[in-house]
Order: sequence, then structure tokens, then C-alpha cells
Amino acid sequence: MWTIALVAMLATRSLSHQLGMVSLALTTTQQTASKGNKLCQDLGYDGLGILSTPEAYAYALTISKHKRLAERAGFYIGLRRLLNPERTVWDDGSTPATDLPLDNDDDSIGRVSRVGTFRMVDGNDEKYALCGNYDSLTMMETFGTTVHGREPANTSFKLSESTASSYMKCVVMCSQETLCRLADFKADISTCTLFGPGTLNTTENAASTTFIRVSFEEVKEEYV
Repeated sequence: MWTIALVAMLATRSLSHQLGMVSLALTTTQQTASKGNKLCQDLGYDGLGILSTPEAYAYALTISKHKRLAERAGFYIGLRRLLNPERTVWDDGSTPATDLPLDNDDDSIGRVSRVGTFRMVDGNDEKYALCGNYDSLTMMETFGTTVHGREPANTSFKLSESTASSYMKCVVMCSQETLCRLADFKADISTCTLFGPGTLNTTENAASTTFIRVSFEEVKEEYV
């Protein structure tokens, strides 16, 4: 089971925002994707919810458990296939992570199936809709494990490197980057290095403390 690193040191955010609840909710009715998006907006959300982090995915699977298992129903999400150029994007304009368990990408709108798989569909079937706001900093928690005395063995998936005064601040940096899956903090040089999805083997380094964030597949195995 994963430990939970609380994200409560966002210096640029107000206290009320730091302690805010996750901005995701399921509709109580089933409708087409376009009507679901409109309903979400009428309810005060930005539109269909985006699941760009493993933590948001875990929350969505939790609140949809009854509908997915008892009613065998999936739900629409804010993931779209665009043309010119062809690409799949979240409704906030961000690109999905490479570890997103996406079954296909050849249709127009995203849906999470009853077994938790992401699929692109035409959006014409009547399903539940996941509503959400597009602020990625509404999550209170980041899921993962802490490993002492280990560092990544390669830098192939390196996202960034910056100064950090503590391991917890390094974890916060990772939580604010939707693509981050590992954060390596070196206390001797006060450096935080973030890594994206990929095979990240580790090697010994006494000065390193590494946060290994949970992946989408791990969330799926735990929550479905």
C-alpha cells in the first residue's frame, strides 16, 4: 500500500485553496457526451472532468464504484481527439501522460469504462458524465512511496532539475507536475530532479531520498 504525501506547502496559493476538496463529481443522470458537458457547465463546473494525474483517476474510480460495478456503467471525461494536427488532449489543453491506460485513440471523446479503462468513443451513447474544474492544484494528496539511499540509474525520462530546501518541497514539486512519476531529492546539494513516466531503475546513493509516485496502472489495479 502506498504512503500519502500531503501537499500543503503551496506558497503561491491561498490557505482555502490548499485545503479545498477535489473538483470532480459524477452526474446523477445518463446522457450523450455533449449533453453531459453542457450539464456539467450548468452545474458550475468548467466541463467534463480531466483525469491527468493518477490521484484524480483514483478519486474518479472511487466515486464511480457503484455505478461502474452495480450498474455496469462508464462515464464520459474531458479527453478529446482533435484534427489538424491529429492529437489527443485533455480539455484544459494538456497532453495525456504516456502511462495513461488508453485502449484506443481513434474516436472523438474519452470515456472510462466500467473496468476503469480509458477509451475513445463517439459520445452518442447515454452514459454518466464526470464533471470537473481544470485547476490541477485542487488535489490535496499525492500517492507514492519514499525510498532512502537510492537514485534513478538513468536520466532518460528527466523532466526538470531545480533547487529545493527539503524532501517534502521536492514532493510538492512533483505533485504540481502532472507528468511527474519520480522525484529525487539530494540533501547534500539541495537539488530536486523530476522524472516522467518510464522504466526508472534505481542505484545506490546515500545522499538521495526518492519519491516514487503511483502510476495509472497501479491505481487501476488497486481501485477497480
